[in-house]
Amino acid sequence: MDTLDKNFQKAVDEQDLIKVRIMLANNLIYNPASKEVDAMLRCAEEKFYDLYEKHDGGIFNDNSELWSIDLLSSVHNEIEDNFSKERWRYMRNLAIYVLKDRIAVLQKEEKEENECAHRVAYIRSKEQKKKRYTGMTVAGVAVAIAGVCVSKIVITTLGTVVAVAGGVMLYNESKK
Repeated sequence: MDTLDKNFQKAVDEQDLIKVRIMLANNLIYNPASKEVDAMLRCAEEKFYDLYEKHDGGIFNDNSELWSIDLLSSVHNEIEDNFSKERWRYMRNLAIYVLKDRIAVLQKEEKEENECAHRVAYIRSKEQKKKRYTGMTVAGVAVAIAGVCVSKIVITTLGTVVAVAGGVMLYNESKK
């Protein structure tokens, strides 16, 4: 399951239905296309049998040419008084339509953050390999020197092989 905001999780744990509804509506306004809103809604639906109220009969404007930030704000205020499934769906569709430019910006930022995180992970992995190969090379040299000191050909050969292998891997990694 997706990681939920700590404050939202706390409101759920405390069974604070009003706070949960407000947080859902506010997060929907912030980014109606986010996976976080979906995760929050799933959690709230699982934990609150009375999350949704019976629809009060309010009529929704289906003409998207008239949809605006002002209408979204009005529906946002109305949902606090009547958190019906119908009003939630309408508000979500309205928010996605009205805030499409904002959604595009947020999705672009999220994509850039993910790409940056992948680059950082790649660089860290490369640095770890360099450290590992350097350690291998140094250890091989140390074993080879110890083999020379005690006049053991097997130890000297083993150390030399490890040092050369580590050096070759280090060299190959630096070429990438």
